[in-house]
Amino acid sequence: MLLQRGIVSDNDEYLFPVDEEFTREDLRSFINYHRTNYEEQYKDKLREYKGQTKAFDDEIAQNMQDHNHLIVNFPKNLVDTLNGYFIGIPPTIKVDDQDKDKVLQAWIRNNSFVDKLAEVSKQSSIYGKAFMLAYNNENSELKTAVLSPDQSFMIYDDTINKKPIAFVTYGKNAKNEITGTAYYSNRADSFTYIDDIRITDSKLLVFKGKVPAVEFFDNEERMGVFDPVITLIHAYDKAFSAKLDDIDYFAHAYLFLKNFDLTEEEQLNIKQNRLIVTKNASGEYDVDAKFLEKPDADGNQENILNRLTTMIYQISMIANISDDVFGSSTSGTALAYKMQSMSNLAVNKERKFTQNLRAMFDVIGVQVPYGEPMDIAFRFTRNIPNNVAEEAETAKNLIGITSLETALSTLSVVSDPKAEITRIQDEQNEATKNAVNNNPATDYGFVSSTEEKNDTEKADTPSNKQGA
Repeated sequence: MLLQRGIVSDNDEYLFPVDEEFTREDLRSFINYHRTNYEEQYKDKLREYKGQTKAFDDEIAQNMQDHNHLIVNFPKNLVDTLNGYFIGIPPTIKVDDQDKDKVLQAWIRNNSFVDKLAEVSKQSSIYGKAFMLAYNNENSELKTAVLSPDQSFMIYDDTINKKPIAFVTYGKNAKNEITGTAYYSNRADSFTYIDDIRITDSKLLVFKGKVPAVEFFDNEERMGVFDPVITLIHAYDKAFSAKLDDIDYFAHAYLFLKNFDLTEEEQLNIKQNRLIVTKNASGEYDVDAKFLEKPDADGNQENILNRLTTMIYQISMIANISDDVFGSSTSGTALAYKMQSMSNLAVNKERKFTQNLRAMFDVIGVQVPYGEPMDIAFRFTRNIPNNVAEEAETAKNLIGITSLETALSTLSVVSDPKAEITRIQDEQNEATKNAVNNNPATDYGFVSSTEEKNDTEKADTPSNKQGA
């Protein structure tokens, strides 16, 4: 199905001519296109993540009633490993101005924004993209919601800047009718869609000409974490299922009896008592009893499973943290080397998320007075085991070569180097004060050089000289 007006880019972006008016007919056209071409595709990705999809076609299962369908949930493992590494430690979002930062932090806590950010990160890794919507609840409080792309999409203009024109979210009600909301820069139109779009309600928005939603994505191609390896995952499921089939075959192997004439009762006795008695005492007949066996492919199966496992983690660029070799890393350098590919993936995701977050806070800043979007600093900390002793040695060696703030920034236990420097100075001042107060010399009438200097200056004042 084609759009009546507008196009879809190679990166799955919906584009609409900037010099034309977006109408209800255009909205209907985009909804139809999304439902036809993308809705089921995104739902399939969610089923892959949940482990609810079939590993391969049912052709063999139709011929063999006892065929196994095992699913090793690689998609969930890949997505959760990357996001645990990327955002398992909540990112720091702050501004330098203390008063404005208090306002910002209060809003972040009240809105559970860190949890929303973790959810949008997970969904963008599953689907390739996800959306965050800003809205005002019934108490006029500014809130945010995370929406998946299976029933929501953003429409941009076709300029090089790709400015958002509308954000659309829809679903089906109890009557199986399509209902939804289209958010524009100045209003939000609620609609129903049966044969045509009918606007049921329209509310003005107070976001100063900004569409109150932002698209989050890991990469420009909008590819999910397991998209490049989905065929390898299905091949693994198929090979693993075949391995279990062989085990089942061994447990239910056929017994071949040659030149045996057994009654039904005697056959049952073989099964129950595990005993076969031949009546061919004279040796007149060539008798034989054995199980029918098919060739053993266990070695080949293990090789292909190991190769597929390696390729899945290698192509997806996700570290296999359950690997025995991975657990043998004793130094921070060795651990960093093994996680280099996933680190590269996380760095690129961080760049995109910083850009997306700045756009989101540009919308939020209309109602939360924290300052300008460029005033916000975002800091993402990788969630990895740290060798604190090794980090302390590094920081110690850097003192005198770099600034104290740079040296402290190498310590994973220090989240804010500037604040740590302030605490160090406060502790030093307190220690100096305690040392002076506890100095035994004060009990014998001795004074410090500072006190002596103050007394001298006091004695030299004109009033004291006149009095003398």
